[in-house]
Amino acid sequence: MTVRSGAVPPLSVSCLAEYITRGGRSPESVLRPYKFKDLGEGRARIVFHPPVLTVIRRFYKSNKDTRVIDTAIAAWESKAGKTDKKSVRSKLHSNIKGLRLFLTRYGNKEFEILPSRKISYLIEQLIFTASPDLWVKANGRELLIKVGFGKKGRSYVDVVLAVMRRAALTHGYRVRQHEALYLNLRTGEEMFPRFAYKRIAMTVSTAARQIARIWPTVTPSAAPASSLSKRRDAIVTYR
Repeated sequence: MTVRSGAVPPLSVSCLAEYITRGGRSPESVLRPYKFKDLGEGRARIVFHPPVLTVIRRFYKSNKDTRVIDTAIAAWESKAGKTDKKSVRSKLHSNIKGLRLFLTRYGNKEFEILPSRKISYLIEQLIFTASPDLWVKANGRELLIKVGFGKKGRSYVDVVLAVMRRAALTHGYRVRQHEALYLNLRTGEEMFPRFAYKRIAMTVSTAARQIARIWPTVTPSAAPASSLSKRRDAIVTYR
């Protein structure tokens, strides 16, 4: 199937959440890393997250053998010591920090890793992928877990969890509200949804329409301020 020029590809729920909670940032600055994944911030976003999650999954599948994490850390430390590229070294150190924080804060959790299931949700005309980072079983019940490595506000987490749960329900998985979970590695905080999807349905629909309209105009580098001011939408908030 041929994708028409300017069409918006499936976007991650994190893009939607960042857009809605962007504060004073321009819409273009939020969407640019998602549209141009191999450039600048978009490239950094891709490199950091998946390697850490891969090791975490291996850790649980190995019956919580800490050697899995130790081996990964040693390999990344070795690569960091051999590279002359500051950006690569920084990403590797971030991976190491993320793993160490996870082991300290959540290494004692009794999780059974379940097979990955890809779930997404259609909002307006856009598809948002919302698969959990970890789909696990704990104490006889399934949990959908998002793992956070940076500073994310409560409103961002609410959007991610509400849409993720809605996506799971749409795909036929029975997930109660308290079975969607966000783990913040930086603070050790465990966050559950504060409300159901219907409470933010209008907000996410408005955001999706705005994203679809702005997407074709987003360029790799920032456009002149005069151009941005003409296209800037009002910040979306939910009540």
